Amino acid sequence: MRADRFRHPARLTSASEIAADDKGFVVTFRDLPEAITQGEDVQDALVMAADCLEEAVWIRIKLGEPIPAPSDPEPGEHLVSLSAAMSAKALLACAMRDAGIDRPQLATRLGWPEDRLRRMLHPDTPVDLPEFERVLAVLGKRLALDLNDAA
Repeated sequence: MRADRFRHPARLTSASEIAADDKGFVVTFRDLPEAITQGEDVQDALVMAADCLEEAVWIRIKLGEPIPAPSDPEPGEHLVSLSAAMSAKALLACAMRDAGIDRPQLATRLGWPEDRLRRMLHPDTPVDLPEFERVLAVLGKRLALDLNDAA
């Protein structure tokens, strides 16, 4: 599973197309229909889109829901990426889901209290790469980093 699987296409729609007196842009993600935000201009909308994408993925991790692979971008769409930290957390959540193992089961395998694993997946907890590598190894996975051009 590649980390770039968390680069989702976002559509920016002029807010005036939605309501004549509105300004700025509304941002939507085809792959994550619950992720909707807006910004004053294109740059602001893309910053808000990155934050919105992180929140949508976090909610799916928290609820144990699948995180969809991104669709191919359509003309006019912008690719929005998760941060490296949230990508690592999403990769771990996907690996757990693929292995059919939940947090309590994985925590037991690691000899950890479940709360430690829950904190590890929380967006406000800094990523400790050696710890992630250890957890992924229990799932038969290895963390690899990838460098992409800024989008």
